[in-house]
Amino acid sequence: MASQESFILNESIPSELVDLIIDQLADDRVALNTCSLISRSWVARSRYHLFSDVLLTTKNCDDILGILPPPVFLTAARRLMLTELNNLPTGVEHFSSIESLYLTQSKAGLDMVTGMPVLFASITTFELNQVVFEDFANIVQLVCSLPCLETFTLFMSPWTQELNTPASHLRLPERLHTLNFVSLRLHVFLEWFNKLETLPPISTMRFYGVAESHIHSVGAAIKRIGSTLRHLTLDLLDHSYADLLTDTIDLSHCPSLLSFTLLNGWPKLLQELLLTHTKHASLQRAVLTIYEGKNDIPNLDLLNWFELDSLVTSPETAFRLTELTIRVYAHSLISTVTRETVESCFLPRSGARGLVKFVPERQRALERRIMLTSPVARRSWGEQIAAEEELPLIKLISTYAV
Repeated sequence: MASQESFILNESIPSELVDLIIDQLADDRVALNTCSLISRSWVARSRYHLFSDVLLTTKNCDDILGILPPPVFLTAARRLMLTELNNLPTGVEHFSSIESLYLTQSKAGLDMVTGMPVLFASITTFELNQVVFEDFANIVQLVCSLPCLETFTLFMSPWTQELNTPASHLRLPERLHTLNFVSLRLHVFLEWFNKLETLPPISTMRFYGVAESHIHSVGAAIKRIGSTLRHLTLDLLDHSYADLLTDTIDLSHCPSLLSFTLLNGWPKLLQELLLTHTKHASLQRAVLTIYEGKNDIPNLDLLNWFELDSLVTSPETAFRLTELTIRVYAHSLISTVTRETVESCFLPRSGARGLVKFVPERQRALERRIMLTSPVARRSWGEQIAAEEELPLIKLISTYAV
């Protein structure tokens, strides 16, 4: 009887429609398991989502890769995370459909540097998260050996020496469009980057933990990328050198800029950048940082609200912001800043009162957890900061939407 019902189901529903239905259940593992048992023709699409993410660690690596013959999910997986593995394990070559590769908490030896481009030549996303390299040249060699790479993330992945200069023939992948970095040696990468004769069309740059020693190389990189840059995030390690950033960063080289995020920099800095570089007819989104002052009162009075209103509403302003997010950094995890404090004390100073949205951290964190459903995404720094373009990782935020 069951086989007869399955036959009727297969005949009555086109396969394209079945695939669309299953695709809507991509984040519901229970529903996907049920779908895989309904009909043989539903199995492949259900597995496509069920086995999309695989995490290999020292604890499960031998058990998973030692199964003979290789299980079907090895060929179905599209996102692979290798954790605490200092060598490429035997059997990893069976992952033949990987699109995104994440290497975390490891020490990358020469076999990894030379082996990963051979086994994973088709990956479009690559993340190095707390991975130690012997030499800076090894990182460059590895990244430049991935021809289809589109997004590269480097999170606190140091190298022990800089004895070897990267080979002069090395070039970044021509499809690369996104760079996500947090590194104490960011300037070393950017100095090599700025010397390249040709650059790929970088459209998104997110640099976190920018130190004073990094600013000049960051400014040079922004100038080199120029018109292809559409999204820029700069997180200063210390706001004490924010004025140096104003003198060094020239956004007029980026007429296509759609969004600009400045973290740990004084509000005045962002306003000066917006006022100085008026060629951004495409600019739609801006983010700035405010800090709590005495008695847990946010220093929103650091903003010149009148000037901000004039900037946004003046017909002479080239750009038209659709969203301006003000982030409030609290001194502790327990903050007494409330919606009433923000809305009663500071929003009346803005002519855009009524268009302002106050979002507490608890709500933001809940929405972020809902967005990051896959186990790989929850452990990936690159995935988290991409999600935070919509849900900033802060204590409190208020959104000034024009």
